[in-house]
Amino acid sequence: MWIFAEKSPRHKARNPLSDEFFDSPETLTDVSALVRESIQNSLDARLDQTQPVTVSFRIGSTSKESLVPITHGLKAHLDIALGPVTGGLMGGPCNYLVVEDFNCTGLTGSTKQDMPDPDLPGDQQSYTYFVHVEGDSGKGSGKGGKWGVGKIVFPKLSQIKTYFILTSRLAAAAPEGNLFIGLGQSITKFHRLGGIHYEPDGWLAEVGENGLFEPTTNESASAIASAFAIDRISKPGLSVAIPYISDSIKIESFRDAVIRQYFIPILLGNLICKFNDETGDETVVDKDTLREFVKKINPNLTGRYDRTSEEMLLAIEVMEEYIHGRAKTLKHSLSKNEINSRKPSFDEELLIAPARELYDSEETICLEVSLPVPDGNPSKEVTDHFRVLLKKAPDLRSSPLYSREGILVANKKIATPNTLVVVLVESGPLADLLGSAEGPAHMEWSAGTQKFKRDFGNASYPALLLPMVKGYPSKFIEALVSKSGSFDSDLLADLLNFDDSSEEEAPGPGPGPGPDPGPGPGPGPGPGPLPPRGPALVNITPVDGGFRLSPGSSSPLGAGDAFKVRVAYQVRRGNPFSKYSPLDFEIHKPGQFEFTYKNCEAFEITGNSLSLEVSGESFSFELLGFDMLRDVEVEVTPLERNGEIK
Repeated sequence: MWIFAEKSPRHKARNPLSDEFFDSPETLTDVSALVRESIQNSLDARLDQTQPVTVSFRIGSTSKESLVPITHGLKAHLDIALGPVTGGLMGGPCNYLVVEDFNCTGLTGSTKQDMPDPDLPGDQQSYTYFVHVEGDSGKGSGKGGKWGVGKIVFPKLSQIKTYFILTSRLAAAAPEGNLFIGLGQSITKFHRLGGIHYEPDGWLAEVGENGLFEPTTNESASAIASAFAIDRISKPGLSVAIPYISDSIKIESFRDAVIRQYFIPILLGNLICKFNDETGDETVVDKDTLREFVKKINPNLTGRYDRTSEEMLLAIEVMEEYIHGRAKTLKHSLSKNEINSRKPSFDEELLIAPARELYDSEETICLEVSLPVPDGNPSKEVTDHFRVLLKKAPDLRSSPLYSREGILVANKKIATPNTLVVVLVESGPLADLLGSAEGPAHMEWSAGTQKFKRDFGNASYPALLLPMVKGYPSKFIEALVSKSGSFDSDLLADLLNFDDSSEEEAPGPGPGPGPDPGPGPGPGPGPGPLPPRGPALVNITPVDGGFRLSPGSSSPLGAGDAFKVRVAYQVRRGNPFSKYSPLDFEIHKPGQFEFTYKNCEAFEITGNSLSLEVSGESFSFELLGFDMLRDVEVEVTPLERNGEIK
């Protein structure tokens, strides 16, 4: 019997919002979000470290009659909370997805506590964290998942926002002796039924002595297993069944998402994935079959950070060279001063010259980059490292792939044309720092996350490590090709936006009254933009990672006035705006930039421009999210009230 707790007068009327963390269709589809979170949870719960984790994705169908024992009492709440559409769904056959892992611990620890025990490690009480805790995972160093909201991807894929779990544990991980347990959860909205207000969370569970919802170990657990054809009583691990998935979801989409996001653990022999469709046909993707299936991935890039089959094959080649010891290793040590100044120094004789020879021969290079990293707090530092694998690949338009402890973190694209780059960060203090800088969907390293602020406060050095790790590959390649006696001029032009033509320098922000304050700071790495030449229609103030706009002195702007802002990374010669590429950045894409408005509003936002309309005095606008290792050029142009340039 499903149970929804009555809402207490002391509780807010709450609608869960966690799924919004995974709700950027350009970044992650529902399928790729589920693949990301389920596999990461499984890798973090690996049982025998000498054997790979196996994760199975299976799509099947069952009758409504087989679900009756495990859905009794659910439909009435769903019809109110989600709308009567659930009536049609639950009146017919059910397409479902089952995700299972093997060689994993399953959900460990007591099932009779709703709060973690602070005296126990998080990995010994994963049941409590998974079932009862949101916003904290209990995972420590060496674990990919950090946020504790990833489990929302399971009900998100269900059209009735419901999922079932079965877990089999070893005796040491089951204090109450309940080795095989089952549970159902439905995460809807607060709702009113029969004159009573209910909480959004529904439970298929037993009610303990203290009112805690506890998993069932009796026939209900067996009914869950029977309904979804799950057989794992003696196989430690976790099974998650998601009922009423859309008919449009096909097993191939899970296979492609796994290949694109987890090819590194597969190549390392840490992960095997199995895929079963409605007919029972099984596909196995492991380190031996990976190449075969990469060639079959859907060429349509459904996510902004998806890679093509060609790029994936090159990445696999580079990784295999590294795994089998055929990559040529070079070492580079970064000082704290270099990181603080954002200016990595590359020794021509000891580093660049040997790297150039290997690069020109199209051999795989492994750069082992060591650097000082905070260890647990900003004041204590140790030396850690990351690796940059790179290989010359003529005609390839690409950007680095970043892997933190096996999970791919997309980050904003920094162009490394004609070069395949993979950045590997293994378990350690640097990986912990980067993990705290990731959002719940692990799509970006940013010093603005709550975890990063909690761990490092306002300390500047930890924040500077993020752009250094992200920007190091492009800086190294720039040094590699710009100092070569026989470099590829096309590569250099792409990489540096270098132009031998007589193209004029970038114009200023346009004519207008007032004295010319002269040029801004000279070129060189820095966190913010150069102020424009010409009158101060708008003041442009550099800030870390971006710029701030405020009223200028020449002609105060009032309500209804508007201006256009164009942004581009500076280049050594030529017009930076004509050299702009979407690979540099795209400010209109969700999740890449932070916007702050006061008495103004943006409209017509494109890849590198936006228009702002002033709505009051003392307006301000701040845009953050640019590469802190590159200078930014900002151009401001007045607009007529109809949106046309004056």
